[in-house]
Amino acid sequence: MIMIWVALLTLGFPPLAMWARQTGGVRPLLLVTSCTVAGILAFSAALSSRAFGNRLVGQEGFWSVAPRTALLGLLTSGLQVVAIALVVQVLGSRGARSPVVYGVSILAALLALWAGVQIAMSLFWR
Repeated sequence: MIMIWVALLTLGFPPLAMWARQTGGVRPLLLVTSCTVAGILAFSAALSSRAFGNRLVGQEGFWSVAPRTALLGLLTSGLQVVAIALVVQVLGSRGARSPVVYGVSILAALLALWAGVQIAMSLFWR
């Protein structure tokens, strides 16, 4: 399930960000990016509940598990979204062609995912 989410985000968000940038510039790109990050936070909060199968909630409580789940979601998925939006904005303002922007944004997303996982491992692995 996690790998499907990562693949959808890595391959699906760059065209959405490129469309938003081409449609209206920076403001729609910011709107799409902030809505996506808010969705990631909402999805993280949902994954912190017992209804989605989180067994730690019964032992530690929701308010203990939810911040860690949100931080993990932001370090992995949120960092990817911000990296993609940054690449789309920088390369889009320089007039790069769409296939180049798409390829570089996927590379930036994978690097951001790697960095987020490394940071999360250093924070959570004790």
